[in-house]
Amino acid sequence: MCMSCVCQSTDWSFGRNWWLWRANKDSPRYDLPGEDIGAGDWVLTKKGGGADPIALWKVRPTRAPISIREEDPDDDDPRWEANDAWINLVNESFTVKLVMRPYDGHSLVKECMELGYDRDKDGDLSFWLFEKLAGIIDANPNGTESDGSTKEHAQIDT
Repeated sequence: MCMSCVCQSTDWSFGRNWWLWRANKDSPRYDLPGEDIGAGDWVLTKKGGGADPIALWKVRPTRAPISIREEDPDDDDPRWEANDAWINLVNESFTVKLVMRPYDGHSLVKECMELGYDRDKDGDLSFWLFEKLAGIIDANPNGTESDGSTKEHAQIDT
């Protein structure tokens, strides 16, 4: 049985080739030392890959308080402090978990570029990806089907 099934996960389709899922049940079977999957953990897997984790982290993806690409706030904007905290959160809890096999990493970067990631405009991939995953979760709180369509019981605020 795949890890996603063992953990009774909630799943979100990310692009054509990836799943984001959240474990709803503990599973001590994952074999990466010190990385047992616990209820509430977030996992990135390849579609068709048996749902074995490529990356695993503990915090829910969220959007940055300030979207540099969309706005140009003043230097004294109070949101900068919250934005700095968000950058630290992403660096400490997500970026370090994106270490993966070269083929998987190339596949992920390629997929992100197909979905709009532009290194010159967006900077570090991990920040762009964290926000992109947050947007998918926010739009479909109960998960998505493999084609990215909303599950019937999901409620979407548009």
